[in-house]
Amino acid sequence: MTEAVTLVDASSDYDREEIVDALQRVLTSNEFRQAPRSRDFLAYVVSETLAGRAERLSERTVGRRALERGPEFDGRTDSTVRVRATRVRTALERYYAGEGADDPVQIVLAPGSYVAEFARRPTGEHRAAPVPGVVVVRMSSTGDERASAVASSLSEALATTLSGYPEIRVVGPTRLRGDAWVAARGLGVSSVLEGRVVVRDGRARMTVRLLSTSNGEVIWSDDDEVDASDLAGFDTEHRWARGIAAQLGDAVGAVVRHELHTRADPGSPEFGARLAFYSYVERGTVDSILEATAAADDALASGARTSTLLSIRAALSSSAYVYGIADDPGAELERAASFARESLALDGANAHAHLVLGSVARDRRQWALGLEHAAAAVRLRPYHPSYLVGAGITVSGCGEWQRGASLILEGHRLHPGQPGHTRAWLALGHLVLGDDARALAEAGLLPSEGGYVWGPLYRAMALASLGHEKQARAEAALVASMRPDIIDDPRTYFDSRMNVAPEQLDRLVRLVESASA
Repeated sequence: MTEAVTLVDASSDYDREEIVDALQRVLTSNEFRQAPRSRDFLAYVVSETLAGRAERLSERTVGRRALERGPEFDGRTDSTVRVRATRVRTALERYYAGEGADDPVQIVLAPGSYVAEFARRPTGEHRAAPVPGVVVVRMSSTGDERASAVASSLSEALATTLSGYPEIRVVGPTRLRGDAWVAARGLGVSSVLEGRVVVRDGRARMTVRLLSTSNGEVIWSDDDEVDASDLAGFDTEHRWARGIAAQLGDAVGAVVRHELHTRADPGSPEFGARLAFYSYVERGTVDSILEATAAADDALASGARTSTLLSIRAALSSSAYVYGIADDPGAELERAASFARESLALDGANAHAHLVLGSVARDRRQWALGLEHAAAAVRLRPYHPSYLVGAGITVSGCGEWQRGASLILEGHRLHPGQPGHTRAWLALGHLVLGDDARALAEAGLLPSEGGYVWGPLYRAMALASLGHEKQARAEAALVASMRPDIIDDPRTYFDSRMNVAPEQLDRLVRLVESASA
């Protein structure tokens, strides 16, 4: 959902007093006390803002007046101000993450700017928990009236579409770039999305980029160009918004991946559980399932019991069953169903919970029920790549191989950054339908480590069918080292997890036996 942020008005006498108090706390903090140049820098830019001279703040004025570089200072050959600004931003971030965590007003210096901005932070129990998130800045435009109209409608479409991704928080759209950084820092959001629409010479070009709120670095970018005549109506904006959102908001999208690789302290047990689960989605290993399960159980033990956390815990129990690592498979499957039902009781629109129930139904050979839950997930989140892939897996396992493959491929089309292991059911579908060359091609994209058995399993089967006996035996030996039950009784394994015709089941069994002979 989108959120508002409270900005502090530097022209108000009451707010000015709050800002001065905020500055004094920062300047006397442990973070700044031993850094005189950073103190001078920050005091100068805040004081100039309070004096109504923010528009005069530039690299030259800061260098000459705050850092005493003299009238000959030239930022083109001297990076002193830029380096100091980076140090001040980093020090502010550390201060508000620790000693200044409870300060009611936060000072923000957005990357690329020397103008101080201020936000009144939520405090106590009302403070927003840090989550993977994005502040959407209203897109700028160049060209005729169409450019401005498209930039405006695309900004709204982006915020609306991104808000449909439960993995991230969405703020905005906000009009000013500096306001975006204030909102992001005050709400614990990790990135800012900005872009431009240019209409010129009969062509319309859209560029967009995602920036880290910690250092202003570009995390991700994209662009597209169409004929300007395509701007009639809103189809182009909606297509752009869906494509951008799919690559940013997905469980393995740019916003979540940035958070996974940069945040050292999750801040809360529930957020830690979410990050651990997203890591599992990306890695697909046994260890990542166990790590995420422990984190989710810790969060539940802390008292958190949101629909999102419950659906995550349900998915982890389902994965433990599928990976064959559950101590009591039947109980683990029921645990998955129970958590998913509780999740839906809190939020009937939780598509992830429907996916889990679809997977459970498939594993219980309840084909119609599995298809029903998969359809519900797609209906609720029709453009969510990971959910489309998950629905495609369930649909395939319930016997509708072509439709399942279409859903999986659509998820990959919307977000090409989907992990390779999500293509496993494409390889299996080709084996079921007798296209072993394509099965081998798909299986070649699957991992072999971390307890992920399906890469070597499907490669072994395809290689055996294509007459590559030596390579097939090598892959089958790897399968036996991870899941001997599959090699010992392939009929029970396949028959228990998918809806296949008797002759198709016989063929799968023969391929495993041939590879392991």
